[in-house]
Amino acid sequence: MDSLTEEIERIFMQEQDGNQHCEDEERMKSAFYKGVTCLLNIMMLTIAILGPVFAVIMIGRFLEKTG
Repeated sequence: MDSLTEEIERIFMQEQDGNQHCEDEERMKSAFYKGVTCLLNIMMLTIAILGPVFAVIMIGRFLEKTG
């Protein structure tokens, strides 16, 4: 009976360790996805701000050349 109890405890502890490992992985994935999302947002803002500025500069140069 003791060996059965020990076996159950061992299986339970392995399951707890596995659950902890899954929680750690989820936390890491969550942080990774938040970081990627933040970088993409920064890139999109940069494009949204610099795109029109670049267009105005190019239009100005075109108008200078044409006269």
